[in-house]
Amino acid sequence: MKRLIFLSCLLGLIPISIFFDARADDTEGKWVERIIIPDEAYQRYQPKTMMNNGFMTTSRWSPKKPFKSLNIGDTIVGTDGKNKTRSFKVGAINCFYHSYNASYLGQQYMWKGKWSCTAGKNKYEVLNIFSEDYDRVFDTFTTGPINKEDIVFSPVVSK
Repeated sequence: MKRLIFLSCLLGLIPISIFFDARADDTEGKWVERIIIPDEAYQRYQPKTMMNNGFMTTSRWSPKKPFKSLNIGDTIVGTDGKNKTRSFKVGAINCFYHSYNASYLGQQYMWKGKWSCTAGKNKYEVLNIFSEDYDRVFDTFTTGPINKEDIVFSPVVSK
């Protein structure tokens, strides 16, 4: 199970920080209103798992146009670089803090003192990206590293 989760993280299916960086009092990250995305940050549009010639396929696309910032209410259009596009309107952005650096096969996926973020249509979709079989059931957008000063956190709502 741990290997499957780790492999899924490395393939960009879910943010690594969900498993390695969440503190006991912060297991769901921080919901934010807006992020400014640095030029050096990666940007991935991750469409839900699809049938392709009878096989389930998971892929990582790019946004059709790279973002400088991302706000609740923005529309994200992703492309496979060929002729396919998909889109969704951002209703929720969740960010996680990295307390250390980590990389795999020369590709860094965590940045000490930085954040990574996942956007989706709503909070439910951001928190429930995968089915029990680890198929991606919702389209999402991920990016990182993000500086804390480039994040506008959501106001705290009392219960």
